[in-house]
Amino acid sequence: MADFSNAKSEHQIAYLLRHAELNNHVKVATAAVDHLGSFSKDPMILGDRISQLILDAGERWTRTTFADPKAELDAVRRQISEMAIVRVYSSFNVFSDEIDGSYNDYKRNAETEGGNTIERIYSKFGWNIESISYLLPVLNFYEVARHCVAHQMGMPNKQVSTLLSDVAFLSAIENWPTVIEGRKLSPPPSISDGCLMLSPHHPITYSDVCLRIVRDIDSKLFETLGLKYYAKRIGRRDILQHKPGFEPVQRDAYAYIRHKLSTEHGISGLTISEIRQSLGGDEEAKRYYHKYNEKRLCCGP
Repeated sequence: MADFSNAKSEHQIAYLLRHAELNNHVKVATAAVDHLGSFSKDPMILGDRISQLILDAGERWTRTTFADPKAELDAVRRQISEMAIVRVYSSFNVFSDEIDGSYNDYKRNAETEGGNTIERIYSKFGWNIESISYLLPVLNFYEVARHCVAHQMGMPNKQVSTLLSDVAFLSAIENWPTVIEGRKLSPPPSISDGCLMLSPHHPITYSDVCLRIVRDIDSKLFETLGLKYYAKRIGRRDILQHKPGFEPVQRDAYAYIRHKLSTEHGISGLTISEIRQSLGGDEEAKRYYHKYNEKRLCCGP
């Protein structure tokens, strides 16, 4: 029997890649900056070291003198976090736009007003949003923080200042279900000298919030669209529209679709009988069967 518990759409797969990249890049960049900062406690020696590394970078850069190299590295550390916040927003926005702009035939409410993009998506599909309600205050905070970074040079606006003392937001942080039981989520950013003091763990937290929402939407999407939708999607893409040749060659179109649903989308336990039954007497599905046999006989091993 088909098991959708580990199923992933192409939308989730794309976001997972961006999430992994961001985690790795933020950690590597932060570790590199911290390692450089530990080179010497003497500002002159540290400044000379940074300047030499800039010269050795292979770019058209000249020697740079730093009045306070430690302060420069602290600023670089914060800017890594700021740039990553913007990257998370962009990746998640691509995902939510793809979901919001697609699958119109499956939406219960064509137009909805109010709320953020995620709330509108859940409303359009008629999904219960309760499963991600604990994420929304944190998502909202980081979206406002991103606005401050992108449009106000990192200076906090009134909204982000208010959210930092918001009961719902602080409660969500305090009661966060961490991956490792017993741990607490790192504290939210502070405001100092007129700047929102983001740390490297903040964009990673933001990306994790988005990933949890992505996974919830994806599971609901599979439930809503059903096996037939994904089976037909493979049939159209690979059998009707694809050039001749299949890797690996299967005994018939149903077996091929089953293989692709398993390897590409992580749907396990599928039987050929389930594929055939989901497609039923669909005229297009009959074309998959005959077209696949034609291509297999013509171009198979």
